[in-house]
Amino acid sequence: MADQRPRGEMFPLSLFFFLGFTNVFGCGSVNAEFMRINVMPLESRFFSQLDKLTENLMKVFRNKGGVAGKKIHQIMTLTTKRDDIRIKRDCVLKSLCVYLNEDSKPLKEFSVSR
Repeated sequence: MADQRPRGEMFPLSLFFFLGFTNVFGCGSVNAEFMRINVMPLESRFFSQLDKLTENLMKVFRNKGGVAGKKIHQIMTLTTKRDDIRIKRDCVLKSLCVYLNEDSKPLKEFSVSR
């Protein structure tokens, strides 16, 4: 079955909800509520989806130009220096914030590479 999302919507909404809700309500309460409703752990589900999208996101980031493209390039250079999935996830999430012109400071509180 074909993907029903509009062409411009490349990222699943779960990514944005996860980033927003974990910063507002705290990671533990969000995970517990998600587990209660869906009977599956939020973090592992989120990271598995992020891992599936990482290569496509990196292609999009490589094509970004201007000041944002330079910032993204600086962030993504860490992924070439180390082959650690946690660092790669952290860099992709921070680059996504730059790409969407969002503040990445809340990500410092919930760092993937902890």
